[in-house]
Amino acid sequence: LHCPLRRQRQMCIRDSSKGSDTTRGLRNQNVFNIRDFDQDFSGETGVDKDNFLQFESVELGVRAADRTLTTYGKKHKINTVTGVIERFAPIADNNDTASYIATVAKQSGFKPEEKIDLSDPQVRAKLLAPMALIESKYKTTPEKILTMLENI
Repeated sequence: LHCPLRRQRQMCIRDSSKGSDTTRGLRNQNVFNIRDFDQDFSGETGVDKDNFLQFESVELGVRAADRTLTTYGKKHKINTVTGVIERFAPIADNNDTASYIATVAKQSGFKPEEKIDLSDPQVRAKLLAPMALIESKYKTTPEKILTMLENI
């Protein structure tokens, strides 16, 4: 299923509840569970019934998450793990943001309030690996994320 034009997006909604033996993120190839806000990421193929983006491949979903973190740094001036997670997985969306922050901080090696540089792909990869595990039980490493991004 391919949605070449944004205005056709609603015609491209797929039901991601099928194959419920895997997580929504894996079914959608969107292991970060990014919602559709007209970002127009490369490789989008549609949205599921709950407005989560669907991608051609997991790699393109990873690229979208990487772009999201880059935007957080450039546009929103976010520069801490706490800032990233509070925006990415807000309490208002029923996320356990405090646990999310603690887990990403521990697994990335950054303290929650430590200043980080989101223009650095190594920093983004260190955050994205634990975020994928939290969001979709998708096990990866910062090195694998960097390799995915280099090969797209």
